Amino acid sequence: MEQLSKKLGLRGRQRHRRHRDIVFAAAELFAAKGFAETTMEDIATRAEVSPPTIYNYFRSKSDILLGLLEISKEMMDKSLDRIIEDPKGDPIDVVCEFVRIDLEDAYDYRQKNVWRMISAAALEANDERRSSYMKVQSIFTVKLEKLLRQMQARGSITAEVDPIVAAQLLNAITRDVFRLYISVDAMSIEEMHARFRSQVTLLWQAMRTHSKKATS
Repeated sequence: MEQLSKKLGLRGRQRHRRHRDIVFAAAELFAAKGFAETTMEDIATRAEVSPPTIYNYFRSKSDILLGLLEISKEMMDKSLDRIIEDPKGDPIDVVCEFVRIDLEDAYDYRQKNVWRMISAAALEANDERRSSYMKVQSIFTVKLEKLLRQMQARGSITAEVDPIVAAQLLNAITRDVFRLYISVDAMSIEEMHARFRSQVTLLWQAMRTHSKKATS
């Protein structure tokens, strides 16, 4: 976020700040009132802008939800890059911490109802918006791949492991576990991470076994 602010001029920073204000104002209202019950006028009032101003940034409430997802990815970007630069410790611990940041350092993960709204908005988005959504989602896979390549360079992962395929598998596990978490109200964040760790551990053991067979 700091790097982005430096790249933008004053007008750009003001626009970026207003964009975030609208998104977070909408998120608060969606969590408190529900998606259907929240109007654009409500969001404008909470964000302290005029309703026409909102339409300069977003076409609909669903569009705002996808904007929330995009900002969420920005929020944890720096922390993920820090781990990529220096992945210390047990490989499973490193990957689990990487995923924890992706899930927890973004928009409030405890707001399960809002995350369900985001998922629904993504499914109902038009082709252009869905393409943007998929691009945002792919960022985490790319960062996972960079992390795995760095771990390979340091000898934490054998060269036989394909970092692209491994990153895709880890991302699929992450998304699947998170979908379960937001779908089950009783499921805690601790249970979500425990489920992810157990699946990653099994995957890691399989990759190690494959690597040993490939080199024998």
